Parts: sequence; C-alpha cells; structure tokens
Amino acid sequence: MLVLVQLPIIQDVTIKDLTLYKELITNKKISDVSFTLLNASLKKETGKELMEEKDYHSLELITKDGKVTNAGLLLSDQGGLVQSRIFCT
Repeated sequence: MLVLVQLPIIQDVTIKDLTLYKELITNKKISDVSFTLLNASLKKETGKELMEEKDYHSLELITKDGKVTNAGLLLSDQGGLVQSRIFCT
C-alpha cells in the first residue's frame, strides 16, 4: 500500500512556527542588552559593523519601539532565553 504525504504543507507549518518564534517580543528593551560579540564577529568576518538600532531593527533583533525580539535575545551578549541555543551548520 502506498501512502502519500503532502510535504509542502508540513514544511509551511514548520517555517511559519519558527518565524513566529523569532519575532516574539520579549520584555527587554534595547537598553537592557548589548550585541558586542555579534558586532565583533561581524567586523572580523566582513569588515563591517552594525549601525546600532537601524541595523538591529532591519535584522529583526528589535522592534520599531526598541523592544528586543527572541532573535535579538538569542544573539545578545546576555543570552537571556533559558534552554535556547543557536547552532550553525
């Protein structure tokens, strides 16, 4: 017996859920966190630095009103999300 699974539907749900997670707004403000390590790594690899809030917002690390997103908290020096890590493969 052959069972067909619609993989694109499963992938859409997964991608949607991950996108929502990274965009969730935390209770932290931009003044509560720093991105020193992220800036240093970016400068070492590309020779460029982030231009503070403008770039943080375009990378979806913070919202327009200066609140830190989950993505921002994961990449901040403080790393304030319990039991959360970023793995690069």
